[in-house]
Amino acid sequence: YKADFLKVDSFVSVAGSLMALQFLVALEPGVIHFFDMNPCAVAWGQLLVELVLISETPQEFVSRLFARDVAEFEKVHGSLTHLNQALFLQSPVSWRWRWSTERALPASSRALFGEVLGPFQDGLRRLGWNTASLVPCEDRTRMRHVTRSGLGAQGRLPGDGFASVLYGEGFLATQWTFERVRRVLEVAPITWTAGVDFPRAKPEDCSGGSTTGGDKRTLLYVMDMFSSGFASHWPLTVAEAWRGGSISAGGPAAEDARLVVVQSITERKGQLVQELAGGGAAEEEVASGERQLRWRSLSDWDSTPLLPPHICQPSMRQGPSGLSGQLLPGCRQVKGEDGRRLVAAHPLLQEAHPSSLRLLQELADPPEVPLVLGDGVGL
Repeated sequence: YKADFLKVDSFVSVAGSLMALQFLVALEPGVIHFFDMNPCAVAWGQLLVELVLISETPQEFVSRLFARDVAEFEKVHGSLTHLNQALFLQSPVSWRWRWSTERALPASSRALFGEVLGPFQDGLRRLGWNTASLVPCEDRTRMRHVTRSGLGAQGRLPGDGFASVLYGEGFLATQWTFERVRRVLEVAPITWTAGVDFPRAKPEDCSGGSTTGGDKRTLLYVMDMFSSGFASHWPLTVAEAWRGGSISAGGPAAEDARLVVVQSITERKGQLVQELAGGGAAEEEVASGERQLRWRSLSDWDSTPLLPPHICQPSMRQGPSGLSGQLLPGCRQVKGEDGRRLVAAHPLLQEAHPSSLRLLQELADPPEVPLVLGDGVGL
């Protein structure tokens, strides 16, 4: 938002666990390209997108994933959270939800739904899998590791033994955020490509054979491919081919062509969002002599007041010499009305155009997620 990069020609993302869906709350892409080295990740991503498209609400989406009725559970037990999800998962499988979902899915995804989600719905642990069990809500108190930046617990690691679909957060936080994502998935053309070795790939290798060379605004999400050392070095000269209209892309040098790359689990906050700068023919670059390719950070600013407290929920598994019973740094340390006033007073919201204000409010002040601190008491 600060970089004026919500409307993009192409959103290109590694499939992975499809965390890329979270970006679609804010993004307005002309086309979406998902890629991965692993064909199973691509198939899983396609299944998740199809489940979103056949669901009307966040509750329905999670009900289809777990074959249990979230709306009925919440009528009796209140909002489904990490504090009561064990009770939710102890309820019997609803064959009505399982069968209705299978009928609504395209034939190409029915087998995967049964093979992957069926055992999870039955409560089985998939020993030997990176994700041994699947739960609806993120329970950061069970996570064993802290992010490299030290700003919060790091999930989705094999050692944790579980992963969540983040119900109650991100695009599953409210009906408004869910509908935003589903609308994008309904409108934007989507391609899926497997077998991609990204550092060596050309843009067309990740986009179903189409070229992004003419796209002037490209957002590329690589998860922790580089920050965790899963991929080899990505030279700047190769990255330049992704910037639409660049000389190396074979077209005219477009002064307004931009490439922004987003990573996760980086060591420094400034590495999370970076834009490829230099190498073009823009007058200001020529005048300043800064035509050498380089990465310029777009995330090196203080976003603490805008990050909800649960993002920095400490793990309860760190032991007495590890994390304390207080929130980790990096998010706002107050909840409730005090937190809402802090968000409302932030310059980003104070100066926001009315058309963007709702989005900023949804992202910075979502429904509260219960916290469990050092005394083990939910807040």
